[in-house]
Amino acid sequence: WEAILKPRVIVIDDDKITEDICAEFLEEISESVDFFNNPVDALKSAKLNPFNIAIVFMDHNFKNKSGDIVAYGSDYISDFKKLNDTIKVIMISGDKSDETLRKWFIAKDDNCIFKGDDCWSKVVESSRDALREFEIRENLSKRRSKFLVPEPIKLMNMVGRSMELEKACDMLIKAAPTKHTVLILGETGTGKELSAKGVHKLSERKGKFMEINCGQY
Repeated sequence: WEAILKPRVIVIDDDKITEDICAEFLEEISESVDFFNNPVDALKSAKLNPFNIAIVFMDHNFKNKSGDIVAYGSDYISDFKKLNDTIKVIMISGDKSDETLRKWFIAKDDNCIFKGDDCWSKVVESSRDALREFEIRENLSKRRSKFLVPEPIKLMNMVGRSMELEKACDMLIKAAPTKHTVLILGETGTGKELSAKGVHKLSERKGKFMEINCGQY
């Protein structure tokens, strides 16, 4: 729970020039940048560890050696977002046609960058924003994990969170279904009564739990 995921950036483009320019910019701000020349291979890689992916830069189309278009990047946006709904998919292309924009809009990309003079500064700007959001999300996840109550403690209706308490509750849960007498020892205020109530609740005993304070007699 304590580990913070390192953000990963994926660039999918069959243009080697794009890869070289992206590498120069992205590797300054991200520890892990992976390049793929087609969305199929990129998706296979992403499925191996989907939760550390912060950004996917996706080209608009992919061509074979003959120059024919064999895939559109927009068709794979939803596949990446299914892996991790916080992934930012940013389309990057030299095609500025209305049809291209329509495809991206329908596929629900998070941003679009057109190749041009200021293209790479926009890549860096959008990357920094997405990576900052990723870091905030991971830090929040770490903080929330500190307040997660282990199942044995919840079952025993205890208050607190520690390895010792979890082990004690686990032992009581294992003892509850048996027909053996359970002796619970501890200082005042350590939860002996709560422990007894928990054992009774989780046992097969159908009678009402009766609390007797021997110190009163």
